[in-house]
Amino acid sequence: MIGVITYNTPHLIYWDWRIAADLFLGGIGVGAYLIAVINSLVYRDRYARVSKVGAILAPLFVIAGLGFLLLELGHPLRMWRTITGFNISSPLSWGGLFQTLMIIIGIMYAYLWTKPNAVKLRNMVGVIGIPIALVVGGYHGWLLTIIKARPLWNTGPSTITALLSFVITGMAAILLILCLLPKARRAGVGAAGDGGSQESGSATWMIRDFRHLLVGAMIVQGLTFFIWWISLYYGSADAHAALLVANAALGPLFWSVGIGAGLVIPIGLQLMAVVRDRGRPERAHTPLTILTTVLILVGAFVFRYAVVVAGQLC
Repeated sequence: MIGVITYNTPHLIYWDWRIAADLFLGGIGVGAYLIAVINSLVYRDRYARVSKVGAILAPLFVIAGLGFLLLELGHPLRMWRTITGFNISSPLSWGGLFQTLMIIIGIMYAYLWTKPNAVKLRNMVGVIGIPIALVVGGYHGWLLTIIKARPLWNTGPSTITALLSFVITGMAAILLILCLLPKARRAGVGAAGDGGSQESGSATWMIRDFRHLLVGAMIVQGLTFFIWWISLYYGSADAHAALLVANAALGPLFWSVGIGAGLVIPIGLQLMAVVRDRGRPERAHTPLTILTTVLILVGAFVFRYAVVVAGQLC
């Protein structure tokens, strides 16, 4: 008689909300840095406040995300071993290295904004940091994709979704801060060309014009997520089963907050604002933008949390 041995192995949640917070906060920092540098280079500091806010937010959020990662590891004071014990074949080792470089360059770039005569040096540091920021942003998505034992994560579109997410959240964080600053509120609906100062007009420019880029990025992310969902639903049996388990466990939270409140509603609100303000370029509805950015940020965190936790359930 042939005996059959069956192993009942429970699925442990070894990555919890702290990993989701690391991915979320680090993504905001990377996105804010890229927007700050690109805005400064393209518009030649015409909207300096935009880049200043992004430059300050970038290292702060990356440091905060790295802090949650260290808390998850359980021994934060042993961080130095990630340098002395560097493993060239380990994505985690490379991720720790590039995140550290991102923090150093982010702090340097933010500091150079306090030096009016260091524009060339500031731009050079900013350009050097762009590929590092892209590597860190891509790493946040690739970290999950390379784990073949987790079919919910092991798909190409998940990395692209992560790349788009850090651009969107970085943009949303800058917009939110600009709307909450006293100068931005006093600027009202005036634009830089209305006789208002360029500093005041920078906030209005972000609210009025940059929302087009924000809506476009969110639409592309929605399409990417749809492709991701299709690849899971019509993929292998393991991928399909993983999708069903994830949907049963965290589906209501994911669909209502992560997708509904964090993606669909913001797209609708911003499209309404674009249509309403058509033909009136001086309009910039600050309260609506505050609501939209808060929804985007909350939804992005819930999206990250649901993907990280649900991916470990099967």
